[in-house]
Amino acid sequence: MFLYSVKTGDSIFTLSKKFYINTKDIIEANSLGPYPYLVVGQTLLIPSTKTSGNQDAVKVKALPHAGSFRTNIVVESVMDIKGQDDTLAQRIYTVNDKCEVQPSGYFTTVSNYNTPKMHLTVNDETLDDVLRNEDNQKLLINNIISVLIGSGYKELYIDGFPRDARLAITFAQNAVKILKPMGISFSFAVEPETWHANCGLAALGNIVDYVVLKEFGLRETPGALLPYSIAVDIVDFAVRSIPSQKVLLALALHGYDWSAPFVRGQSQKQKVSVNQILTIAARQNVKVVHDKASASPFVEYEDEQRIRHIAWFEDAKSLYKKLELASRYNLSGINLTLFEPDLKQACLLIKQVFDENLK
Repeated sequence: MFLYSVKTGDSIFTLSKKFYINTKDIIEANSLGPYPYLVVGQTLLIPSTKTSGNQDAVKVKALPHAGSFRTNIVVESVMDIKGQDDTLAQRIYTVNDKCEVQPSGYFTTVSNYNTPKMHLTVNDETLDDVLRNEDNQKLLINNIISVLIGSGYKELYIDGFPRDARLAITFAQNAVKILKPMGISFSFAVEPETWHANCGLAALGNIVDYVVLKEFGLRETPGALLPYSIAVDIVDFAVRSIPSQKVLLALALHGYDWSAPFVRGQSQKQKVSVNQILTIAARQNVKVVHDKASASPFVEYEDEQRIRHIAWFEDAKSLYKKLELASRYNLSGINLTLFEPDLKQACLLIKQVFDENLK
């Protein structure tokens, strides 16, 4: 299998000749649809074992990793999946200021480990206010336990973090006292920038089963979702604080489209799939540019109202580089967020990299 960046003059037909495979294989691997188009700079996954010697093709290698690599792909559907079969639709829960735990939406998952998970998202300010009050904290834990018992979940994943690390640590200590005897594992997502340069990460890592390093989507101005140098920095810091087998790296295979003017705190951004970005690039006749400093791609264009846009995103090429990083540091696994149209390519890439049986 190869990763290939589309060049001027390339077509599905010419690439099939370069890599000795059928055009159908390229179209299916990249979910190109019945009327496939190519954009200069677009990263294609080529499911081939040989090439005519093209130097621009990067061979996707199976990477070594310690133990069983936990691959969890959260799929954000382009349509409302409420009402679908419960085996496909997973609930998202949120906490309000009264410590009530309520369903707030749905998502689907593709995973190589079958662990029913309670996905709980918490607003930063809400969590801070709740955790400062001991009675509220006990009430929240009891409400979480009620949902866990009633739904048969075996893992609690909290995606939301207080600004005060001490509050999270106290909460985790109290929650684990109840969760551990029940055989329920506990994963806690943290924003590395908030927890950096303090002992909070080490303390939290000693309490919970898994710490998820979540960095993407936090920018106030256009830029890479997770520049490679920052990814290295946060992973290196984490594994020096807690065992690598307790660390998961949150990654994305999507992007954010920013509209001008690009002003901190004022610029508007929209979450978009890779497929949407490539469609825009094809319509506007612009190319995908790969920024060497961040190892991430972006597209610049003008819309119909002549408003300037720049869309930074992660593609298969930048994702592969971060999968290599996760393997090099022997992390426990990854949490990958993407949109439905990009699922096929991601699953093929991860299966090749970690030889995982995604279900």
